[in-house]
Amino acid sequence: MTMGLLNWKQWGIKSRMTVIALFPLTLMFVFNAGYSYYSRLSEANQELEERGRLLASLLADSGEYGVISGNISYLERTLKGLIEADKSIRKIEILSSDRRLLIRSTGSVASNYVAHNFEAPIKRELVSVDSLNDLTKPHLPSSATDSQTAQSKEVVGYVVVTITPSEMLAKQEQRTLVQFSISSVVLLLSIGLALILSVNLTRQLAKTVAIVRKIRQGNYPIHTNITTGGEIAELQIAIVEMADSLDEFRRGLEEKVSTRTKALEAARDEALKSNMEKLKLIQKVNTAVEEERKLLSIEIHDQLNSTLIGIRLEAHQIIDVVKELPAPYGEEINGKARSIINLASDLYGIAREIVRRLRPEVIDALGLCGAVEEMIQQYDMRHPTCKFSFEEAGDFSDLADDLAIAAYRLIQEALSNVIKHAAAKAVIVTLQALLKDGRLLKIKITDDGKGFDSETAEPGIGLIGMRERVHGLGGQLKIQSTAGMGTTIVIELPFRRS
Repeated sequence: MTMGLLNWKQWGIKSRMTVIALFPLTLMFVFNAGYSYYSRLSEANQELEERGRLLASLLADSGEYGVISGNISYLERTLKGLIEADKSIRKIEILSSDRRLLIRSTGSVASNYVAHNFEAPIKRELVSVDSLNDLTKPHLPSSATDSQTAQSKEVVGYVVVTITPSEMLAKQEQRTLVQFSISSVVLLLSIGLALILSVNLTRQLAKTVAIVRKIRQGNYPIHTNITTGGEIAELQIAIVEMADSLDEFRRGLEEKVSTRTKALEAARDEALKSNMEKLKLIQKVNTAVEEERKLLSIEIHDQLNSTLIGIRLEAHQIIDVVKELPAPYGEEINGKARSIINLASDLYGIAREIVRRLRPEVIDALGLCGAVEEMIQQYDMRHPTCKFSFEEAGDFSDLADDLAIAAYRLIQEALSNVIKHAAAKAVIVTLQALLKDGRLLKIKITDDGKGFDSETAEPGIGLIGMRERVHGLGGQLKIQSTAGMGTTIVIELPFRRS
């Protein structure tokens, strides 16, 4: 039972409404009762304090003559009359200046409350007289003479009044009891009203829930009598109208779903057809690009390089001819000829590099693994601040030529991006031929560079080209990167034999 009360999330609306209505009232009732009790008690104590001090002070003023003159009987009658008039006074004592008891008057009414003592001194006024010692000077009042002739007071006794707060507390308790009774009646009326309202609300809500359950079961046409008013009635009317609208909407939706399904099936077939055509187009474009690169490399190798070799030979012949010319002219021509030889050699090297990039002949000579290893060595030599390493696993001997060239290009583009953007210290290229499960050619390039946020960073032209090439070959490209923690590129291509 206790666990059920503590698990307030399982409460119903009736319990919640009752708690919402009663908790503030109960809290206010307890707070008012406590506050009223302590405030009444504080008022009684304050009244007792003021009354005791005032009574002691008045008795001290009125008892000055009796103490000085010794008229004790007069004081005794005064004290007895005061005690009979005020039942809260337990005792009044008049003491001498040396605190010797002179008079004691005690009340006859007993009290269970703690008594409080209030004391006031009985003082006699003394007047100092100006002796007018200097008779030659006029006597004028001034601040000095005023202080000398000022009145002083002597303590001749004490008045001690003992009072109990019985009457004051009784009055305050009676007021508190009346206030508590009124608050209790209001609380009980509020409890009854809260229970009536919560029961009525839960009954109508249960009816509303039953209507909603019918709708959930598919019984859309709802016929019910609205027996309440206010927002609950509006809710029930809205639910009934919603059920009718859902019935009409369901019929229309079924027709639309049937029509849309046929259209989606046709669009799916068209999309599959378009996707296959796109893959074929990408493959043809890549093939055409590689073929054009091959033709360009052949043209550069056969014509441009041959021309450069001829230029070098002609320059050497010029050097041989100018040896017989006079010194000033021969040396100048000799220098120009050697400059031509150097330029031709540089152009020849550039042309061979262009040929190598256009058509990596090393693939035909060494295969994919040898070509990639040779490329890794070139990158490692050209970029001493970064360590490039290569790992291989599997048999690549009968790999299809177009797949080998594509893999080579993908690795080449990935390494180019590392040099441009990563600022890495180490790069590892892994090439694997997975021929048992799924027959895949797996390429993995890992660097320890600055990385990037793969979710927010926009891909560059190089990365877009890599994705298109991988998509054209029917493979997958995955990039894992975190800012400051490097980048890993994983490419999986269907393995095809030559």
